[in-house]
Amino acid sequence: MRAVLGVSEHEIKSLSMAANTSSTLSITCAENIALLHFLHSVPALPSPNPAAKSPIPRERYSLSFEQERSLADTLAFLSSTKDDPGYIPAVCVEEEPESTLTNVLLAVNKVAQCDGNEILESVRQSFDALFAVLSQVSDGEWYIFILIIY
Repeated sequence: MRAVLGVSEHEIKSLSMAANTSSTLSITCAENIALLHFLHSVPALPSPNPAAKSPIPRERYSLSFEQERSLADTLAFLSSTKDDPGYIPAVCVEEEPESTLTNVLLAVNKVAQCDGNEILESVRQSFDALFAVLSQVSDGEWYIFILIIY
């Protein structure tokens, strides 16, 4: 039967050893999990992290905190141009209460100082083009963009 299937005695022993090695690794992993359970059986439950109250009254802002957060979420989604865990973008929306400016800060995780610069530049250019279009929108059309963001 082995000759028909083309499997030699050596290959059968190799497969058997691989199965034993896999089984040993599984047992070792289970033992490690059990030992970690003794150190701390219940992980800490997640706790809420409420936003701190701003010392500047919210009346001076044109966007509510929820709108700023939603805008930051949307821009972070749009800035994810690569499916690579080495380049995960982060976006912060910062409204200046003394002026009509809203700053969008963009960052990407890096190993070296020059890593990700081309991605940051590409996303910045895309955001500049998006904001240029949005700056031309009249007040009546603005409602459509608010619906898209939410």
